[in-house]
Amino acid sequence: MTACAKRLGFTKLLFFIDDGITGTRRDRKEFVRMTEELKRGHIGAVMVKDLSRLGRDHIRMDEYIEEFLPEHDIRFISIGDGIDTAEGEDEFIALRNWVNERYSRDISKKRRLTNVVKGNEGIPLSPPPYGYIRNPDNPKFWVVDEEVAPIVQRIFKEFLSGRGTDQIAGALEKDGILTPMNYAFSKGIMKSGRRNLENPCRWNSSTVIKVLTRQEYCGDIIDFKTYSKSYKLKNRIPNAVEDMAIFQYVHTPIVCREDFERVQKKRGKTRKRKSPTNGQVNMFSGLLVCPDCGCNLGYHFNQKNHDITFFNCTRYNRRKSDCPTSHYIRVDFLEQIVLAEIRRLTKFASQYEDEFPKLVMGFS
Repeated sequence: MTACAKRLGFTKLLFFIDDGITGTRRDRKEFVRMTEELKRGHIGAVMVKDLSRLGRDHIRMDEYIEEFLPEHDIRFISIGDGIDTAEGEDEFIALRNWVNERYSRDISKKRRLTNVVKGNEGIPLSPPPYGYIRNPDNPKFWVVDEEVAPIVQRIFKEFLSGRGTDQIAGALEKDGILTPMNYAFSKGIMKSGRRNLENPCRWNSSTVIKVLTRQEYCGDIIDFKTYSKSYKLKNRIPNAVEDMAIFQYVHTPIVCREDFERVQKKRGKTRKRKSPTNGQVNMFSGLLVCPDCGCNLGYHFNQKNHDITFFNCTRYNRRKSDCPTSHYIRVDFLEQIVLAEIRRLTKFASQYEDEFPKLVMGFS
């Protein structure tokens, strides 16, 4: 590519590489970045190895090459297809784009058929979850990762002992346990998603919940948990349980099935918090902050008696290690304090009618 570019007289080159990402996706990071640079007028020509490298969505690629690029005075060159818009239009671009998309469709269809065969044979279709690694002797299946399997067992044990998911997450962070994402990266395993580079041990409640709901820890394989409606749509949709393929005791369990079922039963009994006072916002909401960490005080109600409402530090509520105290204050007590202060100011204003407006203006 570099040699071809220099031969055509281009000296300042900028590369955009989307290796390993299907050309049917419209949100490819480098493709989006290139488009933004084109809109800013920073690029005068686009060169690709062949049309399929630009994209495999024939409708969008036709618009891109025939409308977007000419509109921004961008020269387009496809080396493998012998296309150079500086030499005139190519009548077969649309046909080549259509063929490239058909190719992606056929590949997707073949992969789906292959996955159906593998999935119905009990071969895992997903990568191993936290606590397992691929079997070195047979990479199709999983073996226990002895390094972090005790962490999985600890999460289940602490939840069954009565600790909440936020408390478990805080304890794991305090003990310096890498999150599943950061642990995978430390082992050279690339996974999609965001990593917390500032604090790689920052566990979230959602991560703990994900561990607690993985039936794979019982030794099972669950295939076809999700599906997509089209090869062009990358969003995965949860499958109905009856449409999944479940195979029990395929690999060594990390958690006994009895404990797993107890956890699911306990999580099912957890009541969802109702919105206090039928969704009405308290007049003090958004005005109170924690004197220690500066976080807002959240509005809550007592689970046993909904008539008791209060504020406390939301950061302490999420994870007690982040703030030393809850700064709990009941709403009725807060109202009494504010009312007493209003009465004091009213009395002061009636006694000093001339001075009070000046004092108020001085604080404004």
